[in-house]
Amino acid sequence: GDQAGEGQRDPLLGDAAHHARAPGGGAAVPWTEHHPGGRRDRGHEPRVIFLYQQAPIDSPDHPFEVLIPKTKPGPADYAKMVTRLAALVRAEKPDLVLTFMPLANVIGQGVARVTGVKQRVVSHRMPVRAATPVMRKLDRLWARLGVYTQVVAVSESVRDSCAHYPEKLLAHTRVVHNGLRNWQPS
Repeated sequence: GDQAGEGQRDPLLGDAAHHARAPGGGAAVPWTEHHPGGRRDRGHEPRVIFLYQQAPIDSPDHPFEVLIPKTKPGPADYAKMVTRLAALVRAEKPDLVLTFMPLANVIGQGVARVTGVKQRVVSHRMPVRAATPVMRKLDRLWARLGVYTQVVAVSESVRDSCAHYPEKLLAHTRVVHNGLRNWQPS
């Protein structure tokens, strides 16, 4: 569920720091489902971790950490991401890991599964088919292997792009329109 017990921890992982902002580059809306403030409202203690920092953020709306402070990570950096994230998750023992963007979904959820995190929520911000071929193949594999325990999509069309997921996972797929609580279509 969305409710956490007091003091539950849940890392929120994104590919790069600029994804902490809302689409279009504006500041993230404070009352979003996946925004750290929204998680905190439900009893979680979110920790925002980016795998690498693609661009600086002048005034972040929530503190964050960066595993690899490079704009273009190389092959050795990806290995460091995995080992650093695994060490962090083992040390923190989070109740849930919520990831955004293809690279974070693949690395973050893979690490969460291997380290024993029970709730592994992948958030799709774009149709799955828009990711690179390697990310699409790994995403499909993770879905089939049960690496993801729940999926959140930002729209019905993004949810529809997950139609190839196993039926059990589709049953645990939820649409949260652009991550906004109580969103009403115009």
